[in-house]
Order: sequence, then C-alpha cells, then structure tokens
Amino acid sequence: SHGISHGAKEGNPMMGGVARHATALYAVKGGATAVSIYAAERLWRQNRKVQAVVLMAVANGFMAAVAAHNTSVIRGLR
Repeated sequence: SHGISHGAKEGNPMMGGVARHATALYAVKGGATAVSIYAAERLWRQNRKVQAVVLMAVANGFMAAVAAHNTSVIRGLR
C-alpha cells in the first residue's frame, strides 16, 4: 500500500483492486497466511510431516521473495 500511494504499480492483476486499500490488503495477506498455516497443520496431524514442512517452506519463501521485490520497488521510488 505504501508503494502504491507513492506511484508504484501492482504487478499482480488479481491484487490490483485490493492493493489500493490497506485494510483489504492486510486482510488478504492475513487470510493467505492463515490458509497456509491451517493446511500445514492438517498435513502435520495426518502424519504427513514432510509435506507440511515443504508447504510452509514454499509459502514462506514465496512471501519473502514478494517482500524483497516490493522493498526494491519502494527503494526505487525514492
């Protein structure tokens, strides 16, 4: 939301409308986080521990990549 308000463009067309509204953006990010945690917990309880760990590693890696990209975009706006 900070980048959008300072001239950055949302690259994901599915998030375009959400990115302009901080509350909606946080709700979507929180929901995605909750879903990945819920799915990993279910896998863990089903004794599919490797899949649970892989799911969390992929989800966290993806979110870290998005955060790093967003940081570089915001720095480029300055």
